[in-house]
Order: sequence, then structure tokens, then C-alpha cells
Amino acid sequence: MFRAARVRGRAGGGAEGCRGRPRLRRRHSPAGRDRAVRPRPVRGGDPAGESPAPFLRGAFLGLLCEIRELPAESLAAEVAGLARAAPDLMVTAGDLLDGMLAVSRTSILLGADALIAAVDDLLKAAEWEQFLVMLPRLRAAFERLSNAHRDSLAGTVAKRYGLGSAKDVRTLTGSLGATALVARLDAAVAAALKDWPA
Repeated sequence: MFRAARVRGRAGGGAEGCRGRPRLRRRHSPAGRDRAVRPRPVRGGDPAGESPAPFLRGAFLGLLCEIRELPAESLAAEVAGLARAAPDLMVTAGDLLDGMLAVSRTSILLGADALIAAVDDLLKAAEWEQFLVMLPRLRAAFERLSNAHRDSLAGTVAKRYGLGSAKDVRTLTGSLGATALVARLDAAVAAALKDWPA
């Protein structure tokens, strides 16, 4: 009854009002939607590539992977690209990864092997100064994940390095001096994260 009243109230009445109704139904029916039409204008201008904020770029790419517009391996390709970049760009990898992990979960698990390899290459390529700049955001990125997701990624790392299980990666073993150093670094990173803008 509400629709009929709206059709009768349109200017031109009768057939003019009826012509618009099927068009609306087609536009709002799930079967009539074409998923590839929506992201196309967004990707055409590549706002992620033009974004001055690496976090937003990571979130944008992560979202495109989650809706299956990009393959999961494309996230690893972005991180690997920063491993080969100049030091001033390399230090943005923590923010990029933070953005990716903020919005994508399934894509991270599907592309875990490639992503772990890319992060590994990034850490190998980074000098000490770049590593210290990236560390707070890298840690914050992985802190976003649930324990189950962290365990899954730790299992991938364990497999990559020939360790027994995810527990071997998440459990700290070593000398007392090494453990104390890691504890001091962890406390310094935690203090830096408190002052870091969200």
C-alpha cells in the first residue's frame, strides 16, 4: 500500500510511476549486483598508491583482499616491496602492516607463507635504526590479532625455520642475559607504544 501511494503521487502518474519501480527492484536485489563494478572506479585511481598514510594504504589493500578483489599474496608483495625500498620508505612497513592486520584476517591466514617470508626479508634488509623505528608499529600490528591468529602465524614461522610447533616460536628460550635484554626491549617498546598516536 505504501508503494502504491508513492507511485500514484509521482508527477506524470500512471505508467511513468510504474517504469521506475522495476529499476529500483533490480538495483536493490542481491542477484542483480555485480561485485566487480563497485571497486573498479576506486582501483582505477589507486587511492592507496597515492595515500600519504601507510596505515590507510594497508587497510585499503587488506580490505580489497578480504572481499577477494586482490589475491592474498598481494599483501606480501607490498611488504616485500618495502624491503627493497629506500630507508625512509622502509620504515613505513610497520604502519602498512598495521593497516593490513586491522582489517584483514582471512587474507592474512591464506597468504601467511608469503607474508611471513616478506616480513622476514624486510627484517633482514633493515639496518638497526630502521628496525627500531619499525618495531613499535610491527608489534602493534601483531597485537591486533587474536591468540588463535597469532598461533597460526607462529606455526607458519615454526614451519619456515624447521621448529617443532607454534609454541616453540612463542616461547622464549635462551640465556638469562638474552632473556633480560629481550625483556628490556619489550618494556621500551611498550613505553613507546603508550605515546604512539592511535
